[in-house]
Amino acid sequence: DTNVAERFLTLPKNAGSEILRIAERLRVLNTRNGFLSMIGKKDGMPVWDRAINTTKKAITSTIKARGSSINDTIIFIPLVLENTQYVNAFILAKLNDSIQLNLYRSSDYVNHEFGTLQDTSNSAEKFALQFMLLDFETFGYSNFKVIDNRLFSNGNSSSIKQKKVHIDHNNSITNARGSIKILDYEVCTTTKTLNCSSNAACCASEGVEPGTCSACEGVCWSSNTICIKQTILVIVDDWGGGGIIPTTTGGGGGGGGSSTEPQQPCNPTPSLDNGLVPCLTGKEKGWIAEPIEIFPKNPCTVIDSLLKKSFFTPLYKSMRDSVTRNYEMGMFFKNPFEGRIDFGITRGPQDSLSIEYTIPAVTVDGFVHNHYNHPNRYSVFSGSDLYTLYHYFKSGKISDTKIFTFGLVTDSTSYILMINDTTAFRRFGEKYLEENPDLFDGLILTYDITSSKPAVENEIQFLKILKQFTNQSVSIFKGNSDFTEFKRIEYSYDSNTIKHFPCN
Repeated sequence: DTNVAERFLTLPKNAGSEILRIAERLRVLNTRNGFLSMIGKKDGMPVWDRAINTTKKAITSTIKARGSSINDTIIFIPLVLENTQYVNAFILAKLNDSIQLNLYRSSDYVNHEFGTLQDTSNSAEKFALQFMLLDFETFGYSNFKVIDNRLFSNGNSSSIKQKKVHIDHNNSITNARGSIKILDYEVCTTTKTLNCSSNAACCASEGVEPGTCSACEGVCWSSNTICIKQTILVIVDDWGGGGIIPTTTGGGGGGGGSSTEPQQPCNPTPSLDNGLVPCLTGKEKGWIAEPIEIFPKNPCTVIDSLLKKSFFTPLYKSMRDSVTRNYEMGMFFKNPFEGRIDFGITRGPQDSLSIEYTIPAVTVDGFVHNHYNHPNRYSVFSGSDLYTLYHYFKSGKISDTKIFTFGLVTDSTSYILMINDTTAFRRFGEKYLEENPDLFDGLILTYDITSSKPAVENEIQFLKILKQFTNQSVSIFKGNSDFTEFKRIEYSYDSNTIKHFPCN
């Protein structure tokens, strides 16, 4: 039990001050009844590095949490049972001058009325969606099958064949420091219901029991999709303590009666602040996460899939919007195909054609930067850009070369480089970027790429360099003006032109 509690409170090295405060508060509460061992075994162990930290100011939900100030910091800490890949429970922490802690389980949804997500009080739907969002952020699940058809019914009493919920990011919120935190989501509920009208044979073929409806139309089942915008905070966080369920039960009369085995005391409210575990009420959750599809890892499918992600085009637009500044901007990102996308921002010195390419502490899945409107800036990648890509590759800071994208945005151009062949790219880097770092810049000058030439001429010359010197180890993609499409491009010696290869 001591070991469970110790593991429960083991934090990542980069844990922030808020997480440290929460862990210390849990440690103090644990001295009363040793409840962390029970929580760890029954509800799950915390995934501290996937905790979501936000403030009331960042939450735009129409439902204001009772008893909470607009300046409170709210942190979600997902709890995951051993050998599972879903959020079984979570701790919701409210931090101001003090700390308040609530524990919610996925089975708790049955304790609330079935209604809608627009209800002003907690509903079963709110609890279900809260856990789906945490699964989305923690494990990347975006599709959920609803197995309790009372959920998300929206008053529909028809025979239901299938009900699903799909979650994706909606908007990026940028704080004052420039770092992006995704808090807004689009939640779509799709329900397939029996379509009754004129074709009785259709009902029979679908296995609908006699008497359910008189008949069906040619298409037996009709689909209806409802989409809403939602923030990370769904439930109404009702902060409060609560009584204690007695540790013994039983009764007697006459000759003395009988008693049951002593029960572990528990709290009838979600609060952890009295050092007791909330009482277990529900049995199981009414939804399951659908497996994540294995991502096809070839450059075109990577680009095509990134374009379908809600963060990608706005990210490139933000780079274009920043070219009027007097310094270069860059952004790392991680987990682009999972639920929770992590970002890291970097910038260069003012009035300088460079950027601080600090090696990130963790591996990353993509990087995009801009060349701001300096008179001497290139409209294509520079030698320093290629050296940076090679340096990340050599340092082992690329999570997966098959999905890593290295982007550039200028006032009139946008490109993405991807590594095709790691062996060939390593040889290219060793020869042209490592042994003589200035050699590739020399190629740029030799091929007459300058800041004064039209972008299309620089593009042709840069493609010639890639074709002749990189051993086909990289692919390059060119974006359109609004970053909604990227096409693979390459130079053709036969026609002395650029060939375009659409990805979709």
